[in-house]
Amino acid sequence: MKVIGSAAAMDKKIEIAILKMVYDNNRIDEIIPGENPDFKVRNKQQQNFFGVEITELYYSESNARLDNIQGYLGEILDAKRFRHRKDKRNLPVREFTLKSNGKPDQQFEGIIQELPSVSDYVQMVVDVINKKGARIQDYIQGLTHVNLIIHDTGRRLITLTRSDFYKIFFTPSLRATLRDSNFREIFFITTLEKKADRRIYIPLKMLLLVSQLYMFDGVLQHYYHHLNVGSPKKELSLFACYLYHIGTKEIYISDTAEEFELICGNYGVIMTDQKELTVRDYGDYSLSESAVPFTNKGEGMFIDDAFEKNVSEFVHNNTFAGDFVFDINNPV
Repeated sequence: MKVIGSAAAMDKKIEIAILKMVYDNNRIDEIIPGENPDFKVRNKQQQNFFGVEITELYYSESNARLDNIQGYLGEILDAKRFRHRKDKRNLPVREFTLKSNGKPDQQFEGIIQELPSVSDYVQMVVDVINKKGARIQDYIQGLTHVNLIIHDTGRRLITLTRSDFYKIFFTPSLRATLRDSNFREIFFITTLEKKADRRIYIPLKMLLLVSQLYMFDGVLQHYYHHLNVGSPKKELSLFACYLYHIGTKEIYISDTAEEFELICGNYGVIMTDQKELTVRDYGDYSLSESAVPFTNKGEGMFIDDAFEKNVSEFVHNNTFAGDFVFDINNPV
């Protein structure tokens, strides 16, 4: 793998370290640093580039300055010097008393903050996706697609378990934002389960796609069992109709003698007669030649606003749990 160019060296060092948390060196042939997007990336055995945009998530701009300005904590505690007027409010200095055997032993100063609620934190993620996505059309030309990597610096989610992540993190607002986003995939790097030394990443759009399929199957079984959908091909075709109905982008169908595959963005799903799923990660490579854009030919006429109401009711009363969590590559 080769990395071409060098600009804003220190910032790019951080960005490329984040990039390599998700992208394995063995798969990538060339990385070109830049701006808008932050990197142009080419897979091995491919001619075309795709883009990767990098961003870091902080509780606030004040926390970002505290983390990124060397010696800033000492400036605040020792000299009461704040680099920005908001920092004085967001990074309040308080006096603490250390007790030994139940008795006051030592006094010191520190900074104490109230953490945002998890729902507020998810909304921060939504805002980041929307802000980053607002300019994607300005620079996607010449690229096959663009992905987004969000590096969570706050560790706000460290108390969540892997199995609870979807239930707590995937709010209606986040699901709608992921569905509408023009990024092909959005990788979220964070820490779960109080394992501060274990950074993981979660492909949010993959998790959304699989959860939607399980929820869709549940709605068919609960409200439309009389339809007797039957074959996996029929159910995946109807699922494609549903995705089309709610405005999902990049839906393809690959129908060959060997298998029927629904492809959405970077992922394909294949279902057996026993409803076992295979999820195929295309890894930013080109789709197979058999994949054609899905066009709704009316076979899912019953998928309308009333159907969507049933989906909403089913989602409200049920949840999805799946372990779509991956250890980062190249930890730093």
